[in-house]
Amino acid sequence: ITYADGKTIQSNTVTFNMGSASDILYGDVDDSGAIDTSDLASLKLYLAGIGEVGENADCDANGSVDTGDLASLKLFLAGAVTELGPK
Repeated sequence: ITYADGKTIQSNTVTFNMGSASDILYGDVDDSGAIDTSDLASLKLYLAGIGEVGENADCDANGSVDTGDLASLKLFLAGAVTELGPK
């Protein structure tokens, strides 16, 4: 991403070959078996270029991990949506 002032930051996106939706706990970024605020922290770090994530981090099931997944996970943890993954 390049801003008007000329500063550039790197965008992190990863694409997955998705398995069966029943095998994936969307939002369980740290693969602990639960979806909680530690998953949110792990996803934020990944998007900042720190750490790794698996396919569980693709909260909106669009095939890539990006800021849309962060927004989806925040809404889920706030109770504004009741499920993550394919709609």
